[in-house]
Amino acid sequence: MSQTDILLVHGAWHSANCWETFEPVLEKKGFAAHTLTLTGHGARKRFGWLVRMKHYVRDVCTAAERITQKSGRPCLLLGHSMGGMVISAAGEARPDLFSGLIYLAAFVPTRAPCHLLDLVGGISEPARAEGERSIPPQQHLWRGVLTISPQDAVEFFYASCPGDQLAMARRNLCPQPMPPWRDKVVWHEDRLGRIPKYYVACTQDRAIPIAAQRTMQGHMPFAGKASLDTDHSPFSSCPEELADAIRRLVQAAP
Repeated sequence: MSQTDILLVHGAWHSANCWETFEPVLEKKGFAAHTLTLTGHGARKRFGWLVRMKHYVRDVCTAAERITQKSGRPCLLLGHSMGGMVISAAGEARPDLFSGLIYLAAFVPTRAPCHLLDLVGGISEPARAEGERSIPPQQHLWRGVLTISPQDAVEFFYASCPGDQLAMARRNLCPQPMPPWRDKVVWHEDRLGRIPKYYVACTQDRAIPIAAQRTMQGHMPFAGKASLDTDHSPFSSCPEELADAIRRLVQAAP
């Protein structure tokens, strides 16, 4: 039986490194996992002010083209956190490349054009409990990037992850280019709208509160939804459960 191709798109401050422990789990569940590092992240360093959402979209579509040319069929596309905006823009640009989009604790664009900061300021941050701390990124304006400390990453991203969380943060973290967060994502019913979409929420998420995730699930129709009782990084905190949730969602699709 052939495996189902799935392309994994990381979130802010991360690169393809974050999927290392999740890829073999997906393989055991019948998926062929593919990863990429977005422009300006990890080993693909670039001056932050020169990175835009269009570069992220090109990265995803180029990787998906290689997968579909080899398999002869569209692939699944998963976006984590900020990656939800990226996969939305990629699905809008090339709906023919994707059999389904999976939003993992991810930002979902509204029907009206919006950018990531609209969703952070209008939905995610207001959903925090009174007195709850927000992610405190450090701005480096001359470089056009934001950084986050390993200690803050442990609190907001890896609170439920086993092992040395600080070592995980130091291994995974990289500067985040600023301009893509202000680039608007636009989608239409006959393009992104025609691709089946699924949402996996994380109920103990400190980066994107669960109330915000549930609000954003109303931004577009989802063919299936699942919830995991874990932090913002289930690919590290509960990889088996995440892979099972993805498999169930996809298999239940009409």
